[in-house]
Amino acid sequence: MMLVALAASSASSRQQEGELDDIREAIKERRARWSARETSISTLAPGQRKMRLGVRPQTQVAPVAPAEAPLGPSFGSSLDWRNFRGVSVVTPVKDQGACGSCWAFSTAAGLESQIMMMGGGVPDAAEQILVSCSGAGTCNGGYPTRASIFMQTSGIAGEEKFPYSGTDQSCRAALEGWQRTAAKLGSYYSIPARVNDIKHALAAYGPLPTTFDVYTDFYSYAGGVYSYAAGALEGAHAVLIVGYDDAAQAFTVKNSWGKAWGENGYFRIAYTEVGGSAKFGRETLAYTMPCLYTLSPPFASLPAAGGRGTFTVKASGPACAPWTVTSRQKWITITAGATGTNTGTVSYVVSANASGQPREGKINVSASSNDPGRRGRLQKRGQDPQEEEPMAAGLSRFSVLQE
Repeated sequence: MMLVALAASSASSRQQEGELDDIREAIKERRARWSARETSISTLAPGQRKMRLGVRPQTQVAPVAPAEAPLGPSFGSSLDWRNFRGVSVVTPVKDQGACGSCWAFSTAAGLESQIMMMGGGVPDAAEQILVSCSGAGTCNGGYPTRASIFMQTSGIAGEEKFPYSGTDQSCRAALEGWQRTAAKLGSYYSIPARVNDIKHALAAYGPLPTTFDVYTDFYSYAGGVYSYAAGALEGAHAVLIVGYDDAAQAFTVKNSWGKAWGENGYFRIAYTEVGGSAKFGRETLAYTMPCLYTLSPPFASLPAAGGRGTFTVKASGPACAPWTVTSRQKWITITAGATGTNTGTVSYVVSANASGQPREGKINVSASSNDPGRRGRLQKRGQDPQEEEPMAAGLSRFSVLQE
């Protein structure tokens, strides 16, 4: 039995050596701008290599991006979100292992970048939550758009809430209550598979989850600007676009095959592969975060005789809608700052309390979405997610206690 196994391994090794020679010859003949070598993926058995893919055919179409995208950096000749004005909004490269969960790593990485763009530190999202809890897919493959919907409605918590195992674990294995710390996606949009549309979306929204077709030669990618050279179609893969370079005529892309593969876990791919053999950018998604409202201070205590007070509303997030301040309590009157867009000061008056009993009232801060594609919810920073309400329904509350 051992001799048979060794013989099979030796035959596989010789086959892969011949495969690499063929790829290198094809690169030379096509005058392609990349190099091939044995990699951590190419040396795996054919079945193991295919397990690193895993995008299923699209069944749910995302809303098309608005004609007027949020303001981003200038639409110049190059952009790299790993170093934009000295700051990175791209999390470290991860390794999905022998599990067809690329769809989870791609979409989770997109959300991680959005959190970083809003100044939320360097998050480490739990891809296992998407694999085990979302219903968007398994280790046998999944759907990026369905994963995006799950991150919008349920969110995704940190790695410590459900460490990645690369297996189809039950969702019951996640730490109880992970939803309370989950970060939620605001909006998701479909970007047309055209070079300029993808470049514009990168500048406007940040890093973009996308899909493309993988051929055998891609496993052996060592560096340079990839374009199809040789080999059979292996399957579809999901990755994260982090930049573009017109001089190189290429996109820069974050993979999920570990840092030992490619260019420290990244690869560059030619613009010509958009619509070419690889069909790069076939399902490209753009993300935004929900608006976050910070109230400072979050509450006030006034005497029974009544009085005046103020608090500040600060809205943060891409394309935040204007906010409105209201109160259902007749004894609280808004005197100034009833509406605002970004940061504003709200003034109010509390009438005398003749009841002799303490009373508590609420001043609601709400917003109607100016974004027809958004299906998410606005959330007060630090608010318990279980207390969230739908848009335009009193999203943040300032508490007034009168004794």
